[in-house]
Amino acid sequence: MLYSSNEIQNEKEFHRAEIIRLSEIEKIAENFGLWLYKSHKKPGISQQKIALEILKKWFQKSSKKRPSLDDFKSLSETIIFTLQFLKDNKTIQSLFKENHSFFQITDVTTDYPLESLLCSALPYGYLSHLTAMVYYNLTNRIPKHVYYTLPSPAKWRKKAQEDLRLSLEDLYQRDLKEIDKLPRVFKENLKNSLFQNPFPAKRENPNFIFTLQKEPLPYGTTPEGLRILPIGELFLTMLKTPEKCGGKDHVLATWAEHGSTYAKQILKTSQKRSSQIEQARIGFFLDEILHISNPVIENLRQKQEGKRGGSRKFWPDKDYSPAEKTLYSENWNLALNDPFFQDYFTSKVAS
Repeated sequence: MLYSSNEIQNEKEFHRAEIIRLSEIEKIAENFGLWLYKSHKKPGISQQKIALEILKKWFQKSSKKRPSLDDFKSLSETIIFTLQFLKDNKTIQSLFKENHSFFQITDVTTDYPLESLLCSALPYGYLSHLTAMVYYNLTNRIPKHVYYTLPSPAKWRKKAQEDLRLSLEDLYQRDLKEIDKLPRVFKENLKNSLFQNPFPAKRENPNFIFTLQKEPLPYGTTPEGLRILPIGELFLTMLKTPEKCGGKDHVLATWAEHGSTYAKQILKTSQKRSSQIEQARIGFFLDEILHISNPVIENLRQKQEGKRGGSRKFWPDKDYSPAEKTLYSENWNLALNDPFFQDYFTSKVAS
């Protein structure tokens, strides 16, 4: 089959344009690698963050026109190429064995390498339990794992969708009504996995222990940019899940050593989030062990008057001590089912 000179010329121009286009995509990928080290400067990143950063540059380049489906195909190709380029060059590597949406960036150093890695790669969680205790200098233990709390899958997905929508609003420089007028196919494609932070259901990594929190607690942000459980919430968490905070003995020792220092934060948090029986445990410890006296504790104590029941013990999951050794707080109507209290009150009597 013979081709006309025009057809041959068109074919050459097509290939030339394709070479230029691929060259531009490769340049974007190279520049993005530089951006990771010069601007991002964090040890972790999610696929959604990568996609949105490329989307930002793409919107800036074509801000005067409404994006078409062809534009989106070009954008998707650029993102996919960039991801593969970064992996091939070992700039990034998957954080989990069977989940390739969250990445560790190589050769980025911070004061808190694993903690910062999780906070930058998994954007909707926070440091908790023994890891938070270490950060606040409440323990001298060196954990083998980083403890990190995640929201439920439904909460995670909702937050990811909100972030995408707000990013579009910001990047496209129009209000949300204008975003809704984007071509349907374009909007549908933005829902694909490139632009979503999927919930990390498969998160196998020996360095981390994850906790799912149906209703995530409010978190704070440290000067290093780490999301972390506030210290008042942390003291309450110690009593609820001591197994993730060094064990019951360590939790009681930590409360005994540091509870007075943070009593104000503990009480403030307790009034917002604790049940009455939880407030009894907190109030008892601050009152009878740490001998702190203030109107808030007195108010908590008055609420416990006349309370009875089998659940009224310091550790709800622990059996009672033998009857002759069981201690009981009359002021707080609370069984003290731990040897710590037996030893504590015995030593006080002896002294």
